[in-house]
Amino acid sequence: FSLESSLRSRVARRLFVLFLCAALVPIAGLALVAYQMVSESLTDLNHERLQQDAKSIGMGVIQRLRMREENLRALQTQLALSGRPRKDTPLSLSIADANARDLIRSVVLLDPQQLTGLTREQRDRLSRRHPIMQITTGGDPVITLATNEGDAYLQATLVGTSIWEDENEREHYCLLTFSGDVLYCKTEALVPNAAQWPTTAQSQKNAGIFSWQLNGVDHVAAYWRIPLDSILAHEGLFITVSERHETLFSVLGQFRQLFPAIVILAMALAAGLAVSQIRRQMKPLEDLERHAATVARGDFSGRLQIAGDDEFSRLADAFNDMSARLNQRFHLLKTLGELDRSILATPEKTVVIRRLLDRIRDAVECDEAGAL
Repeated sequence: FSLESSLRSRVARRLFVLFLCAALVPIAGLALVAYQMVSESLTDLNHERLQQDAKSIGMGVIQRLRMREENLRALQTQLALSGRPRKDTPLSLSIADANARDLIRSVVLLDPQQLTGLTREQRDRLSRRHPIMQITTGGDPVITLATNEGDAYLQATLVGTSIWEDENEREHYCLLTFSGDVLYCKTEALVPNAAQWPTTAQSQKNAGIFSWQLNGVDHVAAYWRIPLDSILAHEGLFITVSERHETLFSVLGQFRQLFPAIVILAMALAAGLAVSQIRRQMKPLEDLERHAATVARGDFSGRLQIAGDDEFSRLADAFNDMSARLNQRFHLLKTLGELDRSILATPEKTVVIRRLLDRIRDAVECDEAGAL
């Protein structure tokens, strides 16, 4: 069926407009709200996932630093048991553990006077027998630990990549100092330049999300500050995990492409069903209109056939009864008129009676008619 033929009457068009206002407009509004809420939820989930990745990598760095600290404490114990002097010039130590030997570049004993470049907080921490960490210009972490007697310090220079690199991590990440210097970047990892980082106030946060561009391509980066001040008296490091905006929000992009098409298809289907129902409901009214026009032309022989037990069927029955009564009255008047003309035209009673009997069954509902 065509939309034009189904909505050719004013009543049908009015019903269709009311349906649009009462159903499709609220549905469109709800679809818009759902679209925005789902888009925001998917965006938040992607941001949260990126931040969780950065935090997970940062926790791995902390764990590896803790392991190196334990290795250093084990060396401290070995040194105490060996009875070696502790106030000599820097002393190279042999490392029994082959794995630890591959992860530690060197271990030396230092006098307090030989410790340089320490802050007051770091010296205070060393005096309380807690380890501290510094980072060399080459990106290697240096852990310093006081000996059991407290009159010398054990200092280990670690292999930087053994701390910063996580071979099991699939994400591309970079490790930066608090001042923004890059310590390590995994292969193919991208890091935004200083101008694209958040403002100073925002960068003081422990974690965050920001957008940046590289060669006109949008990227999204999450950062997490590795808290090292409480365990190694260090200002901390930043882990950044970055992905292309298109890759990160691929699911969101698919949703934004499919959702409008699905909504339009659903609304078109609803409108089609509405037009079909309007056409179905308007057909009895159209039949009644055609039958009324037939009656107006003087044809009372037709009958309306409308199935069902609703208002339309009862209206059709009432209209059929009215048409039947009008038909009887019309034929009665016609019979009486012919009877008058017959009486005036001929004095023969038999002729008048014969004409009366021929017409009487059309004027009066009966099976047979006769004259006495």
